[in-house]
Amino acid sequence: MRAAALIQYLLLPLRIAPFTVIVIFSGLLTIGMNAGIMGIPMLLIIGSWYLKYSFVLLDHVIDGRKEPPVLSAEMVNPVEQRPMGTLLLLVVFWSLISSVEPITGATIATILRLLLLALVPAMVAAMSLTGRFIDALNPVAVFGAVARVPVAYLSLLAIIAALWFIPAWVVHVFSSANGVAPAAKDLSPIMWFVPLWAIQAGATGGLFGILGLMLFMYLWLAMFACIGGVLYEQRHELDIDAAHAPERVAAKAEAELERERDKLVDPIFAQVRGGALANAGVSVRKLIDNSPQPLNEFRWLYARAERWPDTRLAEYLVQLCLPRLLDARATGEALDFVRARLRVNSDFRPESSAQLLRVVTLARDAGDRVTPRLLLKDFETRFPNDAAATIAAKLRTELHIEAV
Repeated sequence: MRAAALIQYLLLPLRIAPFTVIVIFSGLLTIGMNAGIMGIPMLLIIGSWYLKYSFVLLDHVIDGRKEPPVLSAEMVNPVEQRPMGTLLLLVVFWSLISSVEPITGATIATILRLLLLALVPAMVAAMSLTGRFIDALNPVAVFGAVARVPVAYLSLLAIIAALWFIPAWVVHVFSSANGVAPAAKDLSPIMWFVPLWAIQAGATGGLFGILGLMLFMYLWLAMFACIGGVLYEQRHELDIDAAHAPERVAAKAEAELERERDKLVDPIFAQVRGGALANAGVSVRKLIDNSPQPLNEFRWLYARAERWPDTRLAEYLVQLCLPRLLDARATGEALDFVRARLRVNSDFRPESSAQLLRVVTLARDAGDRVTPRLLLKDFETRFPNDAAATIAAKLRTELHIEAV
């Protein structure tokens, strides 16, 4: 992941909307932790809402949205499988590993815990790509996502490990000071509430407990933002159709532009179809002259006109904008437009002798002998008594072209 993108995702939970959630929810959790049995419902409700918000944030990032979501009632009320399913899955797996530790030994149990933690982002990714919790239990979906972006996934694991290491150590230190130091194996994100609860209960640990909760909640959202960020950055490899990705935004803007152009060109096409070619010419000239980018206006108009059965408007457009192309030094493009018109109508000619000779020179220099032959064969007929007739005759002699 690019450093700039990583910083953007790490800072995302500190934006106004998610940071407000962190502050308010940490206060509510603190009240619930100190309310005894009566606080358990509050802890469950607030915890559930926060988990749901983390997945909404994840979906926003995957979708390519720059602004984090604002917590709403609609966001937390629907039954959502992924948040509670993820928490339940982690607790169950962690408990199973702890239960078999006396049999397997501490080393193997630790390895299993590390493997479980390493798979959590892949499980979250698998269920987020489909919106179904069941895909977190599908080895094909989980390992398939990892196999498609192995380097990015290893980078994600390194980022998450770095994200949690120092805060976990801080929690361990303050937990030890309150006499509830957990074992190193329990210093995972899902086990933080044990030492945090103990800190809250300490006479001097209330402030540290609140700050610890805020830190935990920030890190949890930052982890989900980084998971979503990796999925978004690797969207092409993972076939993710992010609605707010630059290519989608550009495609929507292009589609809207095409609709606007249809509105402009339909009356012009009606004029051409009705035989009012002069009126159509006035309309396209007005569009081009009034445009801040006349050549771009010409290009899309020509792209439409060249598909019409009546080729006269396309020829008029090339004659109209050939001087602009030459002045802009778009010589290759100018030559291509003239060649295209000659393929359709061998009698096509630029409006002035100077433009014609400039195109002939460009074609000659490009090693093209066909275009000069077509343009120069009737120069005197097209431009009688023109001062450039001598130059045209010289070019015909040079290129072995016979006059008509």
